[in-house]
Amino acid sequence: MDLHVSNEEDEESECVLSIMEKTNQNLQEVLFNEEYNFQEKIKEYNLINSSEDKFNSFEEYIDNLYVSAGIKGHLFKHIE
Repeated sequence: MDLHVSNEEDEESECVLSIMEKTNQNLQEVLFNEEYNFQEKIKEYNLINSSEDKFNSFEEYIDNLYVSAGIKGHLFKHIE
Protein backbone atom coordinates (compact mmCIF):
# COMPACT_ATOMS: atom_id res chain seq x y z
CA MET A 1 0.00 0.00 0.00
CA ASP A 2 1.42 3.33 -1.05
CA LEU A 3 0.40 5.84 1.60
CA HIS A 4 2.21 9.00 0.72
CA VAL A 5 1.10 12.60 0.86
CA SER A 6 2.40 15.23 -1.52
CA ASN A 7 3.98 18.29 -0.01
CA GLU A 8 2.73 21.32 -1.95
CA GLU A 9 5.75 23.46 -1.12
CA ASP A 10 8.50 21.30 -2.62
CA GLU A 11 6.34 18.71 -4.44
CA GLU A 12 7.92 15.82 -2.55
CA SER A 13 5.86 12.97 -1.17
CA GLU A 14 6.13 11.84 2.43
CA CYS A 15 5.10 8.58 4.02
CA VAL A 16 3.35 8.20 7.35
CA LEU A 17 6.56 7.33 9.20
CA SER A 18 8.47 10.34 7.94
CA ILE A 19 5.58 12.62 8.91
CA MET A 20 5.53 11.06 12.39
CA GLU A 21 9.26 11.61 12.75
CA LYS A 22 9.19 15.16 11.41
CA THR A 23 6.13 16.40 13.33
CA ASN A 24 6.37 14.26 16.48
CA GLN A 25 2.73 13.19 15.99
CA ASN A 26 1.64 9.65 16.75
CA LEU A 27 0.13 7.29 14.16
CA GLN A 28 -3.47 8.11 14.97
CA GLU A 29 -2.82 11.85 14.83
CA VAL A 30 -1.25 11.53 11.39
CA LEU A 31 -3.90 9.21 9.96
CA PHE A 32 -6.79 11.38 11.14
CA ASN A 33 -5.21 14.75 10.34
CA GLU A 34 -7.30 16.23 7.50
CA GLU A 35 -4.23 18.03 6.18
CA TYR A 36 -2.74 14.72 4.99
CA ASN A 37 -5.99 13.13 3.71
CA PHE A 38 -4.92 9.60 4.65
CA GLN A 39 -8.46 8.55 5.59
CA GLU A 40 -9.63 9.10 2.01
CA LYS A 41 -6.65 7.21 0.63
CA ILE A 42 -7.35 4.29 2.99
CA LYS A 43 -11.01 4.23 1.91
CA GLU A 44 -9.97 4.18 -1.76
CA TYR A 45 -7.52 1.35 -1.09
CA ASN A 46 -10.13 -0.68 0.77
CA LEU A 47 -12.66 -0.25 -2.04
CA ILE A 48 -10.17 -1.41 -4.66
CA ASN A 49 -8.74 -4.27 -2.62
CA SER A 50 -11.80 -5.50 -0.77
CA SER A 51 -12.56 -9.17 -0.99
CA GLU A 52 -14.64 -10.31 -3.92
CA ASP A 53 -16.05 -13.04 -1.71
CA LYS A 54 -19.41 -12.05 -0.31
CA PHE A 55 -20.84 -14.32 2.35
CA ASN A 56 -24.50 -14.66 3.25
CA SER A 57 -23.85 -15.81 6.80
CA PHE A 58 -21.16 -16.01 9.43
CA GLU A 59 -21.23 -19.82 9.09
CA GLU A 60 -20.46 -19.55 5.38
CA TYR A 61 -17.59 -17.20 6.18
CA ILE A 62 -16.13 -19.64 8.74
CA ASP A 63 -16.45 -22.52 6.27
CA ASN A 64 -14.21 -20.61 3.86
CA LEU A 65 -11.48 -19.83 6.40
CA TYR A 66 -8.12 -21.59 6.07
CA VAL A 67 -8.08 -23.00 9.59
CA SER A 68 -8.31 -26.47 11.06
CA ALA A 69 -11.63 -28.22 11.66
CA GLY A 70 -11.05 -27.93 15.41
CA ILE A 71 -10.82 -24.15 15.24
CA LYS A 72 -13.89 -23.97 12.98
CA GLY A 73 -15.81 -26.10 15.49
CA HIS A 74 -14.72 -23.82 18.30
CA LEU A 75 -15.87 -20.74 16.35
CA PHE A 76 -19.23 -22.32 15.52
CA LYS A 77 -19.74 -23.24 19.18
CA HIS A 78 -19.20 -19.65 20.31
CA ILE A 79 -21.47 -17.97 17.78
CA GLU A 80 -24.53 -20.01 18.78
